[in-house]
Amino acid sequence: MAARERGYTVCRNGGYSKGPTIRGTETTVTIPIACPRGAKAVALFHTHPNGNPLPSSQDMKTVRRLGIPYVCVKAGSRTRCYRARGR
Repeated sequence: MAARERGYTVCRNGGYSKGPTIRGTETTVTIPIACPRGAKAVALFHTHPNGNPLPSSQDMKTVRRLGIPYVCVKAGSRTRCYRARGR
């Protein structure tokens, strides 16, 4: 069975917390914006089982549309975070 993407929301309210980890398909994962009351979503974190640590254009469009400042991608042993710029 092929690896599937997994992801969660990173939240901040003084400290950092994470929302529930969601399991997606081989190429996509739909991550709910699930932060505790008073916390703000500061990043979407997800895996890329294909080994590419770069966010897709859809990843960047999503965080920009939602006003989330960062998207973080883990591919293999590499995790990288990217700042979403513009709208």
